[in-house]
Amino acid sequence: MDDLRVLAFSAPLHRLPRHGSAIRSSFMEKRCKSKAKKKPSVQWTAGADKRAFWVMPKSKQALTTALEGNINDFLFTETSDMERWSPLGCFNSTCVDGQGSFPGGRLAVISSADDVEQLMAIAGTNDVIIMDSIDWKAIPAENLIAAFQNTPTKLYALVDTVEDAKAMFDMLEIGVDGCVLRSHNEQEVLAFAALKRQLVDNAGMPMQGMSHARIRSIRPIGVGERVCIDTCSMLQEDEGLMVGSSSQAMFLVLSEAAKVSYVPSRPFRVNAGPVHSYCLVPGGKTKYLAELKAGNEVLVVGDGGKTCRTAIVGRAKIEKRPLLLIEAETEETDTQECTVFVQNAETVRLAAVGSDDEVCMKSVTTLSAGDRLVLKTDRKARHIGIAIEENLVEK
Repeated sequence: MDDLRVLAFSAPLHRLPRHGSAIRSSFMEKRCKSKAKKKPSVQWTAGADKRAFWVMPKSKQALTTALEGNINDFLFTETSDMERWSPLGCFNSTCVDGQGSFPGGRLAVISSADDVEQLMAIAGTNDVIIMDSIDWKAIPAENLIAAFQNTPTKLYALVDTVEDAKAMFDMLEIGVDGCVLRSHNEQEVLAFAALKRQLVDNAGMPMQGMSHARIRSIRPIGVGERVCIDTCSMLQEDEGLMVGSSSQAMFLVLSEAAKVSYVPSRPFRVNAGPVHSYCLVPGGKTKYLAELKAGNEVLVVGDGGKTCRTAIVGRAKIEKRPLLLIEAETEETDTQECTVFVQNAETVRLAAVGSDDEVCMKSVTTLSAGDRLVLKTDRKARHIGIAIEENLVEK
């Protein structure tokens, strides 16, 4: 994140918050002096972990909420606000003058095609350009992302909602280099901080709590209503959803991306299981499969839990199908029983563990007692999908 902080440290020292120590001030001076050197171009792609998350606080509560959410970069339009709120914590500040300029960059209002063309013409001449689109959002952003992608200039977007930020980060599969949330709403800032944790703080991190379970029994259990989750993304063969009868023990049910006989592959689909099952969603939360609907987000897990990303649900199909009940037990010292229901069909696959401890894929119709499966465990209970500390027994 160092490259992203050059702008914040580039402001004249008398305009920075007065809460830094002497050591911090010295560090700022060194950063300011080094800023004259031309920095190499840094290219980021969707999902990269170097995106910037700034807040333009419109209230003291918005600023303190951002700090508590591990957001430390703030944009101000009034020096008085910056100085008045500086005692609230230690953070990086950038103040925009009346012409929209700040050291190393500018805040540019976009209200016409001419404004976009003018910004495209200066790509590469500033450290950072923050675009503030008044009416059209997507087309100006796409044009600027294309123009800025091979230059050393970072393109940020000023947004008013977290949904706008998500859209900006996904534009052209490249996205902007950063977003600045303009808000006084604490809940919006909290959601923005959660997005930062998802895209930056935890990017590239493996899933926590991954382990293995050994099957004790697997048997047909009758007919139930199962849910197919059709996402708006193309999934890999080793990607799927974490699903289980308990939120404390969830199995990796894989996509239908694998090529099989008799039916074409459906790389966007996960035949997840019956309606009662839990499914892991972004933010460490869960939803019942029956709750998922078009527009919801789910957490797509791959490579046995080593990778994860989000996908949007395009459709949830609920149909009556024959089910299998898989009963297993964890391989931990204090063995726990865990279960998962799946449709009794060759196309349904689970992430399993081979004799060499390598993750593999197995159709549920080929599983037998003694086989090992990829499992995610969690000691916490759930209330409306949120993890809580509570004594809970699920059977």
